Amino acid sequence: MTLSQWFPIFSTIVCLMTPVMGLTMNLATAQTPCVTREGYPVPVLKQLTNPRFEVNGSQQQPRQVFIPGVNQLLADRQRVENYTGFSGYPLPSVATIALSYGWHQGADGQTTFHSGIDLLADPETPVLAVDTGIIAFVGQQGNYGNLVVINHQGGRQTRYAHLSRIAVREGQQVKVGTPLGTVGSTGSPDINPSHLHFEVRFNSPSGWVAQDPELHLTARP
Repeated sequence: MTLSQWFPIFSTIVCLMTPVMGLTMNLATAQTPCVTREGYPVPVLKQLTNPRFEVNGSQQQPRQVFIPGVNQLLADRQRVENYTGFSGYPLPSVATIALSYGWHQGADGQTTFHSGIDLLADPETPVLAVDTGIIAFVGQQGNYGNLVVINHQGGRQTRYAHLSRIAVREGQQVKVGTPLGTVGSTGSPDINPSHLHFEVRFNSPSGWVAQDPELHLTARP
């Protein structure tokens, strides 16, 4: 048999053996796929999964090889949250937002950043936890006045400020709707009407960063 007759057969064998011989290749960077004699591409393995294996007699989950742009590590997938907002609302009924989150220009012409939302409410209205969590701080805190801070799952934190009375203690575990205190005017409120100053913060490498609370208040009483 001549060389020209052997070449198509040899090329097909090499292409079919590529997935076996090249398991350590970064398949995401392959430039030219192999083709069969008929011109159809040989399927390229895009995701590698090892079979179950045992360690000290216990069966382990399959381990995946990470290929950028193709799949994710299994651990990363397990860390994804199904979060669509807090389960509760900080007041017994939906309140008007008197001062929104973000930059505002005052009567003196100065621009300041408002790190939460001011929800209009009568004095002594109960203030409620919007989700389960642990009380991280209780007490007087500068312009906040009487402040309650709750740490929630997923690196989120809520703050309830200007309270007249506080009904919880540090380290206490709370659930949705737990009374935290009552609406007041302690500290230095940004507006005169009675209200609750409510904040949502996220734990980032640079600290607790304020976020727009309206994006998190999806539930209604």
